[in-house]
Amino acid sequence: RFLNSSRGYTSQSQFYGGKQITPLGINGEFTASYLFLNKSDNFKGPDISPFDPKNIINVLINEDNSSTEIDFQNLPHTIQPLLQHVNDWIKYIFDIDEPLEIKESMYGTYDIVLGSDLLSNVGSGISQALPIILNIIISENKFVFLEEVEQNLHAAAQAKIADMILFYSFYGRKFIVETHSEHILNRIRLRKIQLEKRYGDKQLCNIYFVTKSKTRGSTAENININSKGQFDSSKLSDGFFDQSQLDTLDIIKEIKDL
Repeated sequence: RFLNSSRGYTSQSQFYGGKQITPLGINGEFTASYLFLNKSDNFKGPDISPFDPKNIINVLINEDNSSTEIDFQNLPHTIQPLLQHVNDWIKYIFDIDEPLEIKESMYGTYDIVLGSDLLSNVGSGISQALPIILNIIISENKFVFLEEVEQNLHAAAQAKIADMILFYSFYGRKFIVETHSEHILNRIRLRKIQLEKRYGDKQLCNIYFVTKSKTRGSTAENININSKGQFDSSKLSDGFFDQSQLDTLDIIKEIKDL
């Protein structure tokens, strides 16, 4: 299932025209109508509710399960209506309490409302992330292709959407994610350290840095992460590190010389 990076028109739909491979449309344009038509359907997935002791972060990260054998293919799960899943993840990713609702207008359109306001008036971050959140939830036993998931999201939201992708990979989803975000990458590094510290070596994901040359075209270099969260490669390509990381290294060097 595929979503591209142009996901700016998700707050309203006039009709539903999704397909099997793009149930929300290639740009997420059928997000509102899909939610309206399927909001009460039950879906299975990790629990992210902060008040539930079986919250996936409590189960895998916060609790001391280092002496317990965890079956990552049979983790605790919740089965609940689609809209509840969506609201739980919006609360986690954006730290907001207002529930998201879908209403049918007198003009025959489906409008997404957050609290008392139209989603289109709230800001572009949730509108960009909502199709991703929804696509992940409804794609059990599917391959999910996502482009630039970080668009218009602040750093914390980028890291938390990386959590969602990682946790759902334990629940019958496989992902190919294209990103330029250091925050997404760093969250994956953090979770790798935490999980391997508790449960031993886990192959959570493969990371590839793609470069392009006139002679070879596009080339993907596999970048491993070791158990300390470090990049375990002797030939990291130029441009792999985000500029803020390079600036931080320069700041540390300058401070050492003071």
